[in-house]
Amino acid sequence: MAPTAAADTRQAVLSCVRSSSSSQQIGELFSVDPEGSTPQQWADASLPYNTRLADEIGPLAIVYPRHPGQIAAAIQCADSNGVPAVARSGGHSYGAYSLGGSVKSSPKASSSSSKLDTPRPAEESLIIDMREFRHVDYDAKSQLVRVGSGAMLGELNEELERHGRMVPSGSCPTVGVGGQVLAGGFGLASRAYGLLLDNLVSAEVVLASGETLTVSNKHHPDLFWGIRGAGPSLAIGHSFTFQTHPMPQTVTYFELTLLPRALPASEESAKRATALFSAMQQFRASEHAAPDLGFSWHVTPESTGTEWGTKVEILGQWIGPQDKFDAVMRELETLLRKEGLADFELGKREMSWLESMHNTGGDWTKIADRGPLNVNEHVNFYAKSLLTKHDIPDSSMQAHMTRLLSLSAHHNPSTNVDWFVLSPYLGGESSAVRRHFSGAFGHRDVKMVWELYAKRSDNSHGQSGSNGETDLVEFVNVMAEDLGVVKAVYPAYVDPELGADRFGEMVYGDSLPRLQGLKRRYDPSNVFRQPQTIRAEGRGWGGPVRDWLLILGALAWCCC
Repeated sequence: MAPTAAADTRQAVLSCVRSSSSSQQIGELFSVDPEGSTPQQWADASLPYNTRLADEIGPLAIVYPRHPGQIAAAIQCADSNGVPAVARSGGHSYGAYSLGGSVKSSPKASSSSSKLDTPRPAEESLIIDMREFRHVDYDAKSQLVRVGSGAMLGELNEELERHGRMVPSGSCPTVGVGGQVLAGGFGLASRAYGLLLDNLVSAEVVLASGETLTVSNKHHPDLFWGIRGAGPSLAIGHSFTFQTHPMPQTVTYFELTLLPRALPASEESAKRATALFSAMQQFRASEHAAPDLGFSWHVTPESTGTEWGTKVEILGQWIGPQDKFDAVMRELETLLRKEGLADFELGKREMSWLESMHNTGGDWTKIADRGPLNVNEHVNFYAKSLLTKHDIPDSSMQAHMTRLLSLSAHHNPSTNVDWFVLSPYLGGESSAVRRHFSGAFGHRDVKMVWELYAKRSDNSHGQSGSNGETDLVEFVNVMAEDLGVVKAVYPAYVDPELGADRFGEMVYGDSLPRLQGLKRRYDPSNVFRQPQTIRAEGRGWGGPVRDWLLILGALAWCCC
């Protein structure tokens, strides 16, 4: 959009929203934009969590509603001006999609995207920031909790802890509840309790039409099914009600690490790492991998003090005391010794449920340090995901580990690149993720969710790859080689290099046709759009193009 046209559209949208809010007597709507705000305000409000994309983001404006009616006004005013409406709850989208995504006309093609198809550039979007919807209200009688879309996971977990209750969310404290629940939401307790969206009882949403609905299994069940996995394509949710569970009294956190902790790059190290992974695959297929045991495969650079090697480990938690955990883990230790692995360290300690969330979730002080206009943490990174549904052959794993072991020596925090592979295990016949079939989450038969992640250690802004810096996109694509062709991905680990044409089938699988039908029904003008939202075939237009087609259709009907 040309600068003058963008300014005109921006003013039209914002004037429309303010006028609508005033006429409904629901209060003045606060907003920031490139022209009506100070440069510092706009810079703060529009800086993406992923600063690698900082130079590519160009939202039209950001509004901060306090009332569902203001959300409705923003959606309708965006739609009438041909502008996408995008919600931002926590603002942690890996691809900056909570700011609309990259508006570059020719996104950089990576080796992964060229194999699939071309990433779709974003449009200048109206961002609807949900930070004012931060309530966390627990009802002791029903044992339900009603949570605002803009509340953070840390806020939700801390409030539930006061009541001795919990929900199975991720542990990153500043992630928004709205973003996580509408995509899936998993953590180390998911095998016992399911995904966060599996525990959703109802949701209050605003449709493209401006209508506000409460959806559940009894009321608008088709839309309730759709938002649990594909929410950003269908509506904007402002409040969510979850079934809570009794908070476990004790959990046992553990790390089973190969020794030495910084493995050198060698064929022997690759064989030992492969043997550990093979033992884990055998263990998870046994009856000992009870749903109360959550665990992940983890690989990352590790320093010896004088040089860099690679830490290879299985980490996780057991919901219960250490004595019962020890009995469960004996089977894995037996398998390790059968694989010839005697040099490993099993560290473990008991802790409370909330302590375990703090332990795995990073810096919880960020909850109190939230910025006034935006998320108050920023990282320069690239990540991608893949879901595996079958065991990985030893030959592929050894090639993968050989590659990772060699990377650590040259790409580590001392060279401004920090990286990891983290792969939680969600599968197993007894897993609640497998048992649930609630919602549009497309891959209930998943075994492992692989996240491959690399960041700039100095957290500088903008794309890497210039001035001799490591190109993070190409680096992560190298990390992913040997794991096989990507056929399924996790929607919350947004990969902006993933081609748009295959995104739907890779995220939603067999659920995609039904979701396209819901898109046609609930968002016919496609106002809820960014580069990786669902497109209903034949209904990918919006704004003026849509209006002309409707006019032509009406003329044709009149003439028949």
